[in-house]
Parts: sequence; C-alpha cells; structure tokens
Amino acid sequence: MLLRLACSTQNYDWGKVGDSSTVSQLAALNGDITIDSTTSYAEYWFGTHHAGPSSIRAADGTVDETLGAWLSRSPDALGSMVERPDCVVADNHCGLPYLAKVLSISKCLSIQAHPDKALAEKLHAERPDVYKDPNHKPEMAVALTPFEAMCGFRQVSEIIDFIATVPEFRAILEGATGQGVDTVKHLQQAANSKDSTVVRAALKALFRVYANADPVLVALQVDALVNRVTATGGTTAEGNKEGEEKENQTKTKDPSGKHLAEGLAVRLASQYPGDIGVFAPFLLNFLNLQPGDAIFLAANEPHAYVSGDCFEVMANSNNVVRMGCTPKLRDVPVLTEMLTFNSGLPNVLRGNTLDDHVCVYKPTDPAVTEFQLERIEVATGHSYQLTPPSTPSILIVLQGQGVLSPSRGGEPPADLAPTGTVASRGHVYIQKAGAALEIIGKGETGTQMFRVQCRE
Repeated sequence: MLLRLACSTQNYDWGKVGDSSTVSQLAALNGDITIDSTTSYAEYWFGTHHAGPSSIRAADGTVDETLGAWLSRSPDALGSMVERPDCVVADNHCGLPYLAKVLSISKCLSIQAHPDKALAEKLHAERPDVYKDPNHKPEMAVALTPFEAMCGFRQVSEIIDFIATVPEFRAILEGATGQGVDTVKHLQQAANSKDSTVVRAALKALFRVYANADPVLVALQVDALVNRVTATGGTTAEGNKEGEEKENQTKTKDPSGKHLAEGLAVRLASQYPGDIGVFAPFLLNFLNLQPGDAIFLAANEPHAYVSGDCFEVMANSNNVVRMGCTPKLRDVPVLTEMLTFNSGLPNVLRGNTLDDHVCVYKPTDPAVTEFQLERIEVATGHSYQLTPPSTPSILIVLQGQGVLSPSRGGEPPADLAPTGTVASRGHVYIQKAGAALEIIGKGETGTQMFRVQCRE
C-alpha cells in the first residue's frame, strides 16, 4: 500500500534561491509550494518531526491528517517498528525513528556537531527553547550534485603544517599577547606521541583557543588572509575550480592542500566576513563528493556542508550545536566539550550494490539502527520488485517517472500498458511495512528513487 505525502520546506538564508534550488523544484512538483524567485529554499523534509511533519495527501490532492496521526491509527503499517524502543504511539501520534531531507546549499552551513543521546537529553531538559528534542542525530548525506563539505579534524601533522605556513591562522591561535604559544607547542609535541589520548587532548586544547579567539583579532586576520591570498593570485571567492586546478598542479609541493584550503577560506570570508569559521578549513578535512558519494556523520564530530545538493537521512532530530559561520546561537562551551577530537580522513561511502537496480547505504556505526537508504534506478520499459520493507518506508522520486504497483513479477508485457500509481519527479510516498511494490520505468530516462526505512 502506498499513500502520497505532502511535505515541508525550510527557507534558511544559506539555501539556493528560486528555481535554482533542487529543494524548490521537487517541492513544487509535489504540489507543496509555488516557487518564489526571491526566496531561498534550503531543505525539504520527509518524516514526522514536529518542526516540519509530513501529511497524508488525499485522493483529490488536498492535505489530510499528519503522517504521525495516520501511523498511530494504522498498526498494520508499522511492521517490526513496534518492537523498537524508539517507537512510541501516544496522543494520536507515532513518530518515525528517522528523518529524511533534500538540501540545496549556496552558502556554507554553520561549523557544527550533533549531540549523542545522553547529551541531547540533557540539553533539551536544560534549554528546550534551543534544543527542541531529546534525541541524538547521527546522519548520512548522499551527494545529488557535485558537493563540498568539511568533515572531521585533519591529521594533526596537516594542522601543524598550516600553523607554520598560514601566518593569519597562527596569529589567531597564538593570540594578541602570545597567550596561545604554549598550546601550539603542545600540539607540535603531541604529534610525535603514539598515545591517541595525548593527541586528542592537545587538539582539544588548541580547538578551545581557536573557538574562543578574540573577535577583533579574528576580523583583522580574516582581512589579512583575504588580501594576501588574492594578491598572490590564489583562489578567489568566486569558487574553487581554480583552486582545484592549482592543487592538481602542485600536489607534490603542497601535500597538505594549502591552496585549496586557503581558497575555501577566502570564499567563507566573502560569506561570513570576520568570522572565526573562515579558518575552519585549516582544521577540518575538505571533501569534494561526486553524485552517489556519501559520508556518515556520527555524533560529536565537527562538520559543515559548503555547497551543492544532497539527500540527507538521520535519526529523528533537529539538534545542532554551532560555533561559526552562522547568525544563530554559537554554543562554544558545549561544542568544545562534546567533540571526540578524532583526526584523519573520513570514509567516503559509495553504497553496497545489490544488483543492477539497487544500491544500499548504511551507517558505518552498526549501533545506528534508525535508518538506511536505498538508491533505486529502473530504466524505461524495465521493472523491478522491491524487497518489502520491515518498517514503514518513505519513497521519493528524484528523477524521471515510473509506475508503482503491487508486485506481479517479470517484465511488463510489451502489449500491456503498466497500471498503478504514476510517480513523477518530486512525488513522495509512505509505503506500509511488508507491502509488495513493483517499479516500472517510464518516459525517456526511466526513474531514480530513494527509499528510506529503519536499518535491516
């Protein structure tokens, strides 16, 4: 059984404007918005989170009850979800353990991390106006277009190289009166240690100095960095293509990626003038993902999405702890204490290919059971029978068109037009647990869909 959903958009200022946004394109095609050419469309949400719940769309296209209310009165749709400790049916509401989104990013998001379960409960109890739910938020992002992100701390040796070669970065770490010199030396000494605890402690001390740097000094050093990089012909704020080309040409002389990091810093300075987050590229790994590449972001790991479009799936939470590149609350004390301070490149995931039609993405942490994602592709004239989900799943059409119908097996007969629900780009559905479903590709390109459900 399938039901069409109406879903919510979020209009943050970092989103892409008007119909340049994948978010606005999909939401308009699903009948959820009329695109305004002056509005930033940042996120498109699919799920039951109270800040942007999906609703059941009636047969005539009008919005009926919320998805959470429908789930609460549809026990046959829940499947094994009722056995999960995070499945609570109460007050005419049943919440899905996961939340899915499409993001369209034109301006870097905040330097941030998400709390683990214990910290989320504590923050929500203490400041429910800021941290509005008690859940953790591990998440996974799959690139839909070329996608840039900062993720996790760099190797300590790279950070030390940047301290030595980027004078403005060193200046804000050492401070106006040199009070941070010992902290820098401590990190340099710890880099030779084989004890990871020593390395993490030194990195934490350096990050605390960085995150609490004097704002006047930071603003001065941001301007100095921009002036120096642009005067020497470095990457401009217009984008990173030039920086990528220069990086390829000088890789043997620049193993730490200095040109690319400085180029990103200049871009961030154009978006957030004088902000401490401008120097984040010298601390965090900078990734360029291609469509289909994914990253998993565990709790308490620093990151920031820089540009592009992605599909994101996470535990059902919207908790974020920020410290830079944002006009929102910067909770520096909490962020400094919560981070793991692990260092090194994150794994770039490309999914587990099941067959010619389905690729499955799962969190690298097996303890994260709230979600998994399937990318489904069916060419025109071909059919594919999806494995029935064990929990309610959300299906989103990203590209093309297909027919969704109860599974009948085999390829559709050439002389028989496929029957069922015609699903076009932008359409969003809830699929009951255990429901059989066949996808038949239509149109010139067939169809690409994403399906989200609890981890199996």
